[in-house]
Amino acid sequence: MAWDKFETDGFEGYTGDAPLDEFAIALKKIAQKYESQFKRKPMVHELLSALSTVLQASPAQYVSDPSGVDFYSLSVTRDESVRDEVVLDVTEWEAAYTDRDDPGYYLISKCKNSDLDHIKVDDLGISGKPIRCTYEILTPGISDKMAEILIVETLFKEFLRNQYTGQIVFTNRKTQHVSKSEIPSPRIIR
Repeated sequence: MAWDKFETDGFEGYTGDAPLDEFAIALKKIAQKYESQFKRKPMVHELLSALSTVLQASPAQYVSDPSGVDFYSLSVTRDESVRDEVVLDVTEWEAAYTDRDDPGYYLISKCKNSDLDHIKVDDLGISGKPIRCTYEILTPGISDKMAEILIVETLFKEFLRNQYTGQIVFTNRKTQHVSKSEIPSPRIIR
């Protein structure tokens, strides 16, 4: 196994195949845990938070220079196109149907604060192909992409119990933004 000397921020150190392999194995296991729980890989800040928590709890157990361990910073520079990526914990959201107005409609809310409705789905054309879904975002900070993810995950997959699959056309009632997506068929676990 090769060991290589390097310098970062004026500090010299060594790295090699074995530590890199061990980090890769650990990160793969962590990514699997996130995918199992949240249906996505962890975000960089989540990995750094976990590393910081473990390292700060008992630095002498892991490093030879434990005094003053606070946290080593890591700069992440992202291309502007990456800003469109959306990461949501869909387990924090739920869909419901209300008939308080006629006709009734679907609402998507945070589970812990179901008094505040975030998305209203007032036109759901499920009889034809493609499925048509017209929605309205009720609270600031929710993008069209976030709304579409939440509609598929909480309304179609959970509330409507995977009854509908295939192509779906989303229309934001206020902005007239239109996009297409797929409602995947449920996975059968054997």
